[in-house]
Amino acid sequence: MGYQEIWSQAQSLFNQLGRMDSPTSSAFYNALTDMLWHFGQRQGAQLIVLEGVNRRVWENTWSEFCLDLHLMSCGAAQAMVHAWLLNVRSIVFEGRAMPEFVSILTGWGKHSKIAGASTLRHVIEALLNSIGAPFQVERFNIGRFVSPSVVVAAWLKESGTINTILLSDERAQRASPSNLVPRLEALQL
Repeated sequence: MGYQEIWSQAQSLFNQLGRMDSPTSSAFYNALTDMLWHFGQRQGAQLIVLEGVNRRVWENTWSEFCLDLHLMSCGAAQAMVHAWLLNVRSIVFEGRAMPEFVSILTGWGKHSKIAGASTLRHVIEALLNSIGAPFQVERFNIGRFVSPSVVVAAWLKESGTINTILLSDERAQRASPSNLVPRLEALQL
């Protein structure tokens, strides 16, 4: 019940943001998503980025086989990668045709103080490695991760992959009954 009320209030806020200019709206969604991601509220972060996609906060970010994270903060981009991979997974299981390659574009740090030092690229590379995603840095564009579609499709079909791309709140994991039982047993006298 509380969740529905809060989401309704958030929707009202998002409607007001829709009247603002694109950079302001984008900055708000990025900041909110970063905060949620930083504090372990991964599902909430993903909900916000999907809302942002639906409201076209980030221009040309999402297509079925290419994800452009240029205008996103690190937290928003990480939540977006998970959501996008879930979408690609649905396409795979529907048996739809895919292009030869799928890609994730982060930028390479052209506008960074040190050319080539893209924080976002490093964060996304670490995320992809941590979930075992079969993406590699493109040979002639270090700001793009690519993978043959057949390799991504095979990875997404593996039984354990869904557990790595589904997000859950860190807070909920720490307080789940299965995690509490061992601690309670340890307290027995």
